[in-house]
Amino acid sequence: MAVPQHQTPAAVPWEDFVHINLLQYGAVKGVALFGCHGNLVYSQGCLSDGRDRELWGQVKDLFTKLPPEEERQVNRVLTIPMGQRSANFRIYQMTENSAYGTTERQRHGVVVCHLPLGILVALHEERFPASKAVSVVENFCGLLRA
Repeated sequence: MAVPQHQTPAAVPWEDFVHINLLQYGAVKGVALFGCHGNLVYSQGCLSDGRDRELWGQVKDLFTKLPPEEERQVNRVLTIPMGQRSANFRIYQMTENSAYGTTERQRHGVVVCHLPLGILVALHEERFPASKAVSVVENFCGLLRA
């Protein structure tokens, strides 16, 4: 993978910013960006099928504070619409600003990032190593947080 030439959101049009800093690597097969109140700001790929309300309903509460006894137990499942069907993603790790999940056979993964003004959901496939896909998405979210 080539060294990314990151651009700030103000430097280029939004579509170009997303392509340059996220989509060009081929790691992400679907992305949805929601504003704070659940309005869909941007979607691309398999997450642009018009079922954004269903997706928002599942991710909006991911980053709410869990009771102390539940903090270490990550057992949440997201059912994410992907084209004509849906897939269940088990969240296997959470941080203060991110959640990572995978399907049962690890064919698809999801990264959900809590941003200052919304939430980004990105899906990736097994053909692209999960660690690299997560890195690409986290770098993109880092640019949005800056």
